[in-house]
Amino acid sequence: MALAEKPDEEAANTLKVLDKQIDIANKIVSDLLDFTRIKPPTQVRADLKSLIDESLSWITPPEHVNVNVNLNGKPKWIKTDPEQMGRVFSNLISNAVQAMNGKAGEVNISTETDEDYVAVIFQDTGCGIPEENLEKIFEPLFTTKPKGIGLGLAISKRLVEQNGGKIDVASQEGKGTTFTVKLPIEQRS
Repeated sequence: MALAEKPDEEAANTLKVLDKQIDIANKIVSDLLDFTRIKPPTQVRADLKSLIDESLSWITPPEHVNVNVNLNGKPKWIKTDPEQMGRVFSNLISNAVQAMNGKAGEVNISTETDEDYVAVIFQDTGCGIPEENLEKIFEPLFTTKPKGIGLGLAISKRLVEQNGGKIDVASQEGKGTTFTVKLPIEQRS
């Protein structure tokens, strides 16, 4: 209130930094709470294309990153919790964009199906994950990001598994990473 009358540039900058740090602390606490109390899924019939489109709408990739979507054929219906899968997809897309480290690259999202499952494949041309870290990336609190807290992939894995699916990763350092999320197809009688 005192600053409103006489704005001091240094004080205003300090308040901006404090505000930003409070937002970061709030996200850390929220992520920790989410990890410890993930609610059971409310599975419904969901359109895979809509889930991917909605997840993409939450992220604004920089101009130097192209995002391509190829759903390989007819629409896929899955039985899942759309909110939870949207969270997984947006986390994987966000991670893929961040893996570019400010360089030009691509994120390709595609699908493959068999009789029981649809695989949603998130492939990036980013920095890749060192082989020694591949075993650790789904562990809570493991991160290589300077501002990360290591819960995004741990939560994503838990959400996918709660919805009857599984998540796999393949990576080559310097060439990119591929995450594959396999989810059960809704069986129509």
